[in-house]
Amino acid sequence: MSQDGASAAFDAFRREFLACGSYDLITRDKVDKILAEMQIQNTALIDEKKRAGLGKLLPAGYLVVGQCAKAGQDYMVSVDIINVETGLLVKSEYATGAGADESALIGLARQVVSKLCKP
Repeated sequence: MSQDGASAAFDAFRREFLACGSYDLITRDKVDKILAEMQIQNTALIDEKKRAGLGKLLPAGYLVVGQCAKAGQDYMVSVDIINVETGLLVKSEYATGAGADESALIGLARQVVSKLCKP
């Protein structure tokens, strides 16, 4: 999968997620800057115990982590919402679908947002 396809899906996700009005967003650039200042590697996002400690560093209550994947002609977008104070997974949603090209990722990203923004 190309970086452009993943970036397009991320942009669609970010716009739709912000539009749902349930969350305020801090950009990845801001998070990266804070992590760099604290000399914390991105691997800290994987370790549940380290994720919990990020709550004290970030001006946010939740961390949104997602990924795009392709297997054959099938695409998948998955997103986890993590409480940064506890490190616990709060919500997890995904969408899968077949597509002739990476533009399918944009529709899948929108489906995931729709699921995440339901009360």
